[in-house]
Amino acid sequence: MKRNLSIAVWIALLGLSSVAFADGGGGATAGLSTSTLLTGIGAAWLISLGATVYNPRIGAAVAGLFGLGVSLYLGIQHGQTGELLCSVDDTFNCGTVIRSEYSAIFGIPIAFFGSGFYAATIAGGLMAFLQPASYRSAQRLLLGGAAFSVLYSVFLAWASKQLGTWCLFCISMYGLNAILLLASVLWGRAAAPAGEEEDRSLMTMLGVGALVFLGAVLTSGGGPSGSGDGGTFTTKDLTPLFEATAGPMTLDGTEPVLGEASAPYLVVEFADFECPYCGIVAPELKKLVEANPDIQLRYKNYPISSVCNENVGREGHVNACGASMAAECADQQQRFWELNRLMFKNQRNLTDDDVRFMAKQIGLDMDAYQTCRDDPRTEAAVRADVAHATQVGVTGTPSLFLKGTSGDDWIRVKGGPDELMALIDAHRSGVAFPATPPHTGR
Repeated sequence: MKRNLSIAVWIALLGLSSVAFADGGGGATAGLSTSTLLTGIGAAWLISLGATVYNPRIGAAVAGLFGLGVSLYLGIQHGQTGELLCSVDDTFNCGTVIRSEYSAIFGIPIAFFGSGFYAATIAGGLMAFLQPASYRSAQRLLLGGAAFSVLYSVFLAWASKQLGTWCLFCISMYGLNAILLLASVLWGRAAAPAGEEEDRSLMTMLGVGALVFLGAVLTSGGGPSGSGDGGTFTTKDLTPLFEATAGPMTLDGTEPVLGEASAPYLVVEFADFECPYCGIVAPELKKLVEANPDIQLRYKNYPISSVCNENVGREGHVNACGASMAAECADQQQRFWELNRLMFKNQRNLTDDDVRFMAKQIGLDMDAYQTCRDDPRTEAAVRADVAHATQVGVTGTPSLFLKGTSGDDWIRVKGGPDELMALIDAHRSGVAFPATPPHTGR
């Protein structure tokens, strides 16, 4: 026992010191770096393993505690539009993963199902440690739940591969699920507790898990702070919401426009028609323009595919380039926003034939449409948008840029429609804007 305890303590100390090293080395940065996230995840795994070596019941509770925190965070963020702590770049973008078609069951974020499981694990592990005779079945319940979670983790990893991006916090839970499986196996090798007391394992674990799951679902509807009245903001509050562009933003007049020509606030949206997060943001932006005559929206293409985007090292969203060209052709017939709406609404059906069907639905002249699609200048227009995106510092989609709050300068909005409106509301209310933070690319 003493040897196990010593091993557990040393591993836990190693994990904690790793976090401290990562935080200290990063300094006060505007967000979490990949190295900091990976180090923190590794530390959580090591601490959980250390606790498991000490006592599998305690290890299950510790791993469950880490999993509960991560799953609640991801579940709450599922319905939001801002940037996540673990959205680092195009390769590691939690937002894209947790807002994709794979991230919910019956409209409920799968992260909340995980929250219920982890809460049950914490309850089972702790109560079996404190009252082993009354929680004799907790190990078998954990073994079944952990085995299912590991298998589901494999499916989610496959889903991330399909999306072309990874969620580091999701990966942290994959590892925690494996540790829980290990804890349940080690737990089962110990001598079974004796006693004739009523076994409370199922009732306790199911009750706690259901309570946390229902609580998370019922209380997750609120939006992020800062999505309301701009007057509640201070200058300091605004700093995390925006940064400078990497290079000059120029509008050549070819961009599709939604809103009044005289609007003082100009928004440029770089998006990909196959990007799930873009599909969430696009209708919200249109509603903002409709509700705010002082906002004008312009659209630019940034397909996440090597077919027409040299910044992407894989084929990625195989239909995104074709969809972008189709949108360019719809714009020639003044029907861009109609096709834009249909394609974002049907993101899983964007083959050339699918898009042609949508083009007919909105009443396009199909001969003119096909002539445009076959014209090399159409692809060149999409590539020009991509080049411009590179110039201003776009690394993923959607990316929003705003003019009107910082004089004649464009700024990059660090988030989605909520953060965009927070900046505009604050400017409307006369809040003094801080000096524009430098471009970070995150």
